[in-house]
Amino acid sequence: MKNLLKKSHRKDLRAIAETIEEAGVCMITTVDHNGGLASRPMIVQELDSEGNLWFFTLSDSHLMNEIRRIPVVNITFTCGKEKFISALAIGYEAFDDKKMHELWQASMKKWFHEDWNGKNLTFLKLDLQEVEYWGALHSRAFKIIDFVKTIAGDEDAPSMTYEKVDLTQ
Repeated sequence: MKNLLKKSHRKDLRAIAETIEEAGVCMITTVDHNGGLASRPMIVQELDSEGNLWFFTLSDSHLMNEIRRIPVVNITFTCGKEKFISALAIGYEAFDDKKMHELWQASMKKWFHEDWNGKNLTFLKLDLQEVEYWGALHSRAFKIIDFVKTIAGDEDAPSMTYEKVDLTQ
């Protein structure tokens, strides 16, 4: 299912993009060949304007084999103790020499043991479908409420917000 990002989602995507950029690393969960769940950390190379996440990976990796079998994945991001994202996405392999050259950094060679134009290097492209976001509310009013709670000895968690964004509608 292709994600056709509507203008109404652009504001949501900006907030999501800020959190993703701040985190940089996520956990991608796939279904393995035994039907179990497999998670691994991945570095986001790009979140494009259409709501797709791009990652370098190897074409013959367990990750890509699992994606080819069952392309539905979950991605999670954490930024400290204040921001959390869990997203449903459709994954697929994408070849784009121009983008590979643009996003490649020499330090990646230690992970992939080849350059950006290596025969086995590819992109995992994740088409975001649904994103859930939890975050500490940072408005002045909520900060004052949390400060008063702390003084009063109420050690509840700080005020949090929750939002679910369906990027397919």
